[in-house]
Amino acid sequence: MDADALADARSREWARLDELSRQPLDGAGVDELITRYRAASADLADLRSSVGSSPQSAHLSTILARARLRLTGQGDNVIRQVTRFFTLQLPAALYRLRWTTLVIALASLAVIVGVAIWISSDPALVAALGSKADLQYYVEHSFTDYYTENPAAEFAGLVWTNNAWIAAQCVLLGVTG
Repeated sequence: MDADALADARSREWARLDELSRQPLDGAGVDELITRYRAASADLADLRSSVGSSPQSAHLSTILARARLRLTGQGDNVIRQVTRFFTLQLPAALYRLRWTTLVIALASLAVIVGVAIWISSDPALVAALGSKADLQYYVEHSFTDYYTENPAAEFAGLVWTNNAWIAAQCVLLGVTG
């Protein structure tokens, strides 16, 4: 394959690709950019396989790099990405899930109220929870001992670690992630 002949035959197409990669595009323009990008990529592959490195392939590589940057966008720095995530993307995702979250919360509340009414209305179920003395001991000692058996800082660390572990499981298992 003659590199000069290919460059002469495709120069208008490559120039159009270069022009598209430098201007604002609508939907049809993006489609044309993609089509021309694919064709020019095939031309570059032909050039590289037949003549190797040449001025024509270098010129076409530059045009393709500009077009690829136009298609994929330029990456922001990490600080901008984190800021965008917390100010735009996360609030938008939570807003999108608001009704689902509300329905799940109301359904959970309905189950809790139903179980509480069921247990409180049946003396046998209340007795199955434990004797009156055991329940009184639980309320007065076991429950409060849970919050006071460790120093405040250690207890806060344990609670934070447990909550972080639960949140990580939710994200990893797809509950909210």
